[in-house]
Amino acid sequence: MSWQKRFMSDLRRIADLVQFRTIVATHSPQIAGKWADRMVRLGPSAE
Repeated sequence: MSWQKRFMSDLRRIADLVQFRTIVATHSPQIAGKWADRMVRLGPSAE
């Protein structure tokens, strides 16, 4: 879905405008996209 590809960029713009931080949990590679370097894996496979 195209909205998933824009989601993180849109969220960052909104967060910058209103000065808040976010945590996003997703299974969608389209949402993670170019932000994959900032991902933290959780759970048993995180080791």
